[in-house]
Amino acid sequence: MLERAGWQAVSGTVMLNAAYLGLFCSALGYYLYVYAMKNLGIGVVSLFINLIPVVTVASSYFILDETIGPLQLAGGALIVTSVYLTSWKQVSGRGTISSTEASA
Repeated sequence: MLERAGWQAVSGTVMLNAAYLGLFCSALGYYLYVYAMKNLGIGVVSLFINLIPVVTVASSYFILDETIGPLQLAGGALIVTSVYLTSWKQVSGRGTISSTEASA
């Protein structure tokens, strides 16, 4: 209420940027997420959703010329290794419950 004088009208560029974020980044992202869940299964998709921070940091490095610190590298390596080991475990058949084990 006291800061009302500092507000400005939203420009067309800002409105287009917000529409772009809403349509392409959010709506398209959720659509692809649901599509992947239908085709790949919830287990696979929920595993690979952990790579979102890694892709975000890598994208910011290449697109925005951001710097990546040692902790970010270590965290990214930990995430990628965890996803790899978990997906390897699922593909090799270890760690999965068969239908006969589940019914027992």
